[in-house]
Amino acid sequence: MATPIPTSSSVTESSVISAPLSQVWHLLKLQDFHNFWTKLSKSEHVKGASPETDIIKWTFKDETVLDVKQEEHSWSGNFSSDADA
Repeated sequence: MATPIPTSSSVTESSVISAPLSQVWHLLKLQDFHNFWTKLSKSEHVKGASPETDIIKWTFKDETVLDVKQEEHSWSGNFSSDADA
């Protein structure tokens, strides 16, 4: 019997950007990542791919192409840290 290949249906990543929110919030859109992520050669909307969510095609400089689904883009306004506890 074949062993199933482990897969993931979602990935969650986060990052800290050392800049005032008002200066970077407008840049944090998947279709604009090529403006600051040097590994991307371009990023663009995939038109008509899904009525429920945005699909963005990332083309990397090594010619790898990845379709990224953006399910949420939000800001909670809660910037507490472990040091505040």
